[in-house]
Amino acid sequence: SMAKNRKKNGSPAAANVAATAPLATWRVHLLAQSGYRGVVATGACAAAVALAAALTGGGIIFLLLVAAFLWSLSDFFLPYQYTLTGNEVVARTPISERRVPWRALHGYAESQGGILLTPLRRRSLLDRFRGMFLHVTPQDRERVLELVRGLVLRRKVSAR
Repeated sequence: SMAKNRKKNGSPAAANVAATAPLATWRVHLLAQSGYRGVVATGACAAAVALAAALTGGGIIFLLLVAAFLWSLSDFFLPYQYTLTGNEVVARTPISERRVPWRALHGYAESQGGILLTPLRRRSLLDRFRGMFLHVTPQDRERVLELVRGLVLRRKVSAR
C-alpha cells in the first residue's frame, strides 16, 4: 500500500515514509543460540577476568583490560536487532546503534554466520571494520540476502 500511495500522490513526504519504513527486522543473540558452548565461553571469560585481576592487582589497568576484552566479545554477548529500510541498514544493541546508508555500501559477501556489507570496492582485511556484518539465523538468511541483493548499489564481492 505504501508503493500505491507513493504512486498516487508522488509527494516527497510519501516517498520518504516509504524509504524509512522497515523492509525487514530480525533479532539475533549468539550467546542464547549457542547452547552449552555459551556456558563454556562465559566460564572462560570469567576465568580470563579473574586472571587479569590477579596479574594486574586490580586498578585502572585491570578495568581497561576488562573493558577491551568485553567490547571485543560484544557480538557474542549482546543481542542485536537489525532493521533494513529503503535508505539504510540499522544494527542496535542495548548499548549502541549503528546506521549505514545503502548508498555508502558497494558490495556484500556471504559467510557462514551472516552477510558482510562493505563500503570498499574490493575485498580487504578492513571490510570487517569499515563495513557492517549482519548476523542472520538460518530461517532469516534467504529473506535478508534477497533484500541485500536488491539494496546494495553494486555487485557481490568475491569471497576470500
